[in-house]
Amino acid sequence: SDLQTFSNTKVKEALKDFTTIQINCTTETPACKEAVERYQVVGWPTILFLTPDQKLQSDLSVIGGFVGPERMLEILNELKNRSSMKP
Repeated sequence: SDLQTFSNTKVKEALKDFTTIQINCTTETPACKEAVERYQVVGWPTILFLTPDQKLQSDLSVIGGFVGPERMLEILNELKNRSSMKP
């Protein structure tokens, strides 16, 4: 479950460099509807990763599946590498 990943000490430490937002879509709310439409979410759970300028990193997104702590750390490291690259 996501609790196993997001409660992991290493993941919690790595996430300090990120802004995290969780939208609960068990009931349709305006925030849920906006996120679904904006990012074309097709299944739950979904984890999306965006750059500071809000560009979706779709190759790292997770749709409808579990991401363990090790994989999450890999994704977060990749995001950090991308953000440190100069255009």
